[in-house]
Amino acid sequence: FNGTNQEIRYSVDGGFMESAYSQISFSAWIKPDNVSGNRIIYEEGGNSNGSALWLNDGLLTYTTRAASSSFNQIDVTVGDALTVDNKWHHVAATFDNGTLTVYLDGVSNSIQADYNTVPAHGDPGGVGGTIGNGSSAVDDGVPVENYSGLMDAARYDNTTAWSLSRIRNEATLFLDTDGDGISNHLDLDSDDDGCSDANEYYNNLGADGGDGGVYGAGAPTVDADGLVVGAEYNGSGYSAVIDDNTSICKDTDGDGIADILDLDADNDGILNEDECGIDKQTDVFSYTGSDQVYTIPTGASHLKVKIWGAGG
Repeated sequence: FNGTNQEIRYSVDGGFMESAYSQISFSAWIKPDNVSGNRIIYEEGGNSNGSALWLNDGLLTYTTRAASSSFNQIDVTVGDALTVDNKWHHVAATFDNGTLTVYLDGVSNSIQADYNTVPAHGDPGGVGGTIGNGSSAVDDGVPVENYSGLMDAARYDNTTAWSLSRIRNEATLFLDTDGDGISNHLDLDSDDDGCSDANEYYNNLGADGGDGGVYGAGAPTVDADGLVVGAEYNGSGYSAVIDDNTSICKDTDGDGIADILDLDADNDGILNEDECGIDKQTDVFSYTGSDQVYTIPTGASHLKVKIWGAGG
């Protein structure tokens, strides 16, 4: 896609990609060569009703519109803004009865709309740019540009919202976070930060048994589907698996509890919060319907938030 006048229409007048839906899914691999401005990856519909996955100055954004709603446009973003890094990235979005979810390289973020269905939309749909007269991504008068770069393996479904596990499996099949030539699904340390994927995914220093990075102690036993017996595949640390700036493996006092989870990381009898060099500070806000602002003290390493309702 050249970023100016190349897009592909897939919609059928009054039918495919123009009908109302309560569930929808889209995914693709992209390798952008320009991320400035508002660049459409996938879109159907227009200013009133529709759906779009786009780059907002590199920030992956999923948008839906329903003119019948008091909150017509709903946006959800994920991750940091993409740059022109000459790498392939997996992007996906789903609409599931009002829940919008956007994915970047398997990491997701969701938001709830106040409508469960995106109504029928006359403007056409496709990939690479705005196909019709209006854009679902931005309002009239705001410049919208075509996607610029390579795109591959685009998939679309207007009857099913794909699951988190399906999209993550698709994302990791060819993703190579650390560029070592080993795809993440075969790599024991996908981000090459010295902490095994097993430990990071399960947020547990002992998940890999300490004997090579594979889940559990010793050679793993697998079932007929190739899944490791005993592994629940329900870890919460996927983002750490592909982010070399996040690691749970540092354990200063060697007690088997990672520093980020250890209340006394150096085992000197003094809690981390008492020796971090900052006096503990507590601020209480009463919700007034307006945004509350709290300035984090310089040097603070932890922030605890407690929320309670009437009666405590």
